[in-house]
Amino acid sequence: NPQGDPMILLVPEQATHQYELSLTQDNELGGLIRLQVLSFERLTWRLLQEVGGSARIHLSDLGKRMVLRKIIEESKDKLKLFKNAAEQPGFIDQLVESLTELRQYCAEPAEILAKVGQESSGLLPAKLSDLVLLSGAMESYLAKGYLDPDDYLLLLAERIESSQMLTKARVWMDGYTGFTPQEYIVLGKLLST
Repeated sequence: NPQGDPMILLVPEQATHQYELSLTQDNELGGLIRLQVLSFERLTWRLLQEVGGSARIHLSDLGKRMVLRKIIEESKDKLKLFKNAAEQPGFIDQLVESLTELRQYCAEPAEILAKVGQESSGLLPAKLSDLVLLSGAMESYLAKGYLDPDDYLLLLAERIESSQMLTKARVWMDGYTGFTPQEYIVLGKLLST
């Protein structure tokens, strides 16, 4: 029935096309007017189009790498472990990956460092100290009007209650084997809405 509340099938990013194709080939459905097959990322974009919040400049992965390179160059004398590693090929990619993973799991380098203890021996405290410095500098840069792709899910969670589409929608999920803490935050908001 083309009339009625929106229907959303939430699936992993890499599976959206497969699910859409499968649904369009199902002869019993007769159409998909109200059903949207979305990933968390696409759901964020749809929500931001509806309620706003995309005024900040979205920093691409390449942009993020460029900003981190600049921050490292400016902070080289303050870095403990990353000072020499910063010149190695692939270092920035590994750094971005580490910062992204910390963000997805809602883990702050400063909190981890406090638990480990700065005075502990080994490479971990030095690495965490450098991550605290770099992530803080990155936050300061983003505060100038940029949006990190790693913050999309948190932005989605903040705006769910403002969405007319989501307050009326029926939502299904399929294809997931697990969730990050950021995704759990979004799911909690979706369930309560």
